[in-house]
Amino acid sequence: IFLDEEGLVPCKRSSIYSKPIRVRSKEINAIAIAPGCVPSAISTYRLLEQLEVPQVQVEGETAWPSSLDPELAGQQVLLEVARVALRGQDDKPGFKITYTLNGDPPSSSSPPYRHLLVFDKPGTYRLSCMAMAYKMADSLVASCKFIVQNRLS
Repeated sequence: IFLDEEGLVPCKRSSIYSKPIRVRSKEINAIAIAPGCVPSAISTYRLLEQLEVPQVQVEGETAWPSSLDPELAGQQVLLEVARVALRGQDDKPGFKITYTLNGDPPSSSSPPYRHLLVFDKPGTYRLSCMAMAYKMADSLVASCKFIVQNRLS
């Protein structure tokens, strides 16, 4: 297999693909040539720019470690309510952030983030989110875990 990263038609004088390569361009042309055989059609691979990982901002009144159940020490615990904002490269065409609340990786069929998320029921939340946009590679997944707890009396 011969390849070219300059936008040219690959030939027997082009680089030989024999191991993983460090990609330096957004387009690679490749062709298979074997002795006694007709060369394959040229395959063009266009690499997509990957979106940045969404920023997750969790806000609320934080419980002091001394007032926590020892099992909760070291975790993000919020009293009564947590507000979560997700931000990303919203200037990209077709941009959206999808999320899950059970820790599973999000997909295109996960709920889209539209506005501030408010969690006012006690419980443990595992938010995972990723960004998507037209003709771009999906972002990596951002995850966070937080606990909403009622005030201790």
